[in-house]
This record gives sequence, structure tokens and C-alpha cells, in this order.
Amino acid sequence: MMIRSMISVLTAVCGLLSCSFAFAQTQKPAAKEQKSTTEPRTATESKLQVEGIVSAVVDDLWKETDQYWHHGDYYRIIALCRLSVEADPSFNEAYTGGAYLIWSLGDAVGADDFLSYGIDHTTQKTALYQDLGRHFNATKRYEAAEKYLRIATSRPDAGPLAYSQLAYSYKNQKKYPQLVATWEAVVKKFPGFPSGPPNLASAKALAASSSAETKP
Repeated sequence: MMIRSMISVLTAVCGLLSCSFAFAQTQKPAAKEQKSTTEPRTATESKLQVEGIVSAVVDDLWKETDQYWHHGDYYRIIALCRLSVEADPSFNEAYTGGAYLIWSLGDAVGADDFLSYGIDHTTQKTALYQDLGRHFNATKRYEAAEKYLRIATSRPDAGPLAYSQLAYSYKNQKKYPQLVATWEAVVKKFPGFPSGPPNLASAKALAASSSAETKP
């Protein structure tokens, strides 16, 4: 019953968001002789107020997932993840958490689709490109992982973990020159990243060994 109530509130609030925004835009200033003692809300103020309510409802929905996790009710958690991202399209944790559960229930393609949907809708795209690449690595689809991790690492806000995942895909495809170049980029861009230097040394050793094996 609690979830049904929150869904009802969320639906109502989303409708209110559209209505209040449109209403605020259409309001004309009152005539001088009919001045109000309070200033009317601007369209931006109305939008922010309703978005705050939506955020609170999404937070409550997300808290419910913990209860269902302990009961093993994963399908209900996935449903809550889908509902949450419709209300908050940049809620990346719901995309990644939902995709993991979809995959763990045997639907790898459904997980692909949910993360791809997130990339299309979130404002925090780099993190989801990384997560989609990581998902492909975890399911041993290394060529697909490389595609999305190259996009992630091409973006200015990419962190060392995106590069690490890209390196992992190169290693499993035995693309050793690219593997070395990726770890060199990590060491250069993120000098404080502790696993950079040892992984670079390991990548160079793999590349040297591979080169020696291919010599006549």
C-alpha cells in the first residue's frame, strides 16, 4: 500500500510539474490598482518546488528497495528502479542497480537496453558509458565494452576507473599496444592512482612477451 501511495503521489506531482510550469508562464501581471502583497512565483520557482517534491518521493521509493533486497524480491526492485528513473532521469544508481539485477536474473540483453536507455536520458553520461562498458566486460563481450569505454574515456570528466575498464577489455582481446597506451594515459593523467604504475609494467611485459612469441 505504501508503494501504491507513493506512486500515486509521484504521478500527481509529475502532472503538477507540467501544469504549474505552464500556468506560471501564462500569468499576466496584475493591474496597478490590484497589487498583491505577495510576489507571484516565477516559472522557475514553481518548477524547483515541484522537483523538490518529486525528489523526496523518489528517495522514499529508493529506500523501499532495501527492504525488498533482503526479501529477495528482485523483480519489485527492478520495477522501482524503472519508476525512479522516469521521475529522475539522471538517477544513475537506479540504472546500474536495476541493470545488474536484470542481468543476474538471466536477461543480459534487457540489462543492455536499460543502461542504453539511461545513456539516452541522463545528464551524467560519462558514468553510464563506463557502467555499460563494465557490464559488457563482466559478460565477456569485450569488443562491445571497448566501444563504450572509448567513448567514456574520450570525455573530459572520465576518471581512472573508466580507463581501467578499457584496459581490461584490451587485455582480454590481446590488444597489447592499446593496453600499454591506456595504462600510460592513466599514469600521466592520474599520477596518484596507485594501480597505474604496476599495471603499466605488467602491460609492457605482456606486450614484450607477445612480440617475442610472434618473431620467427
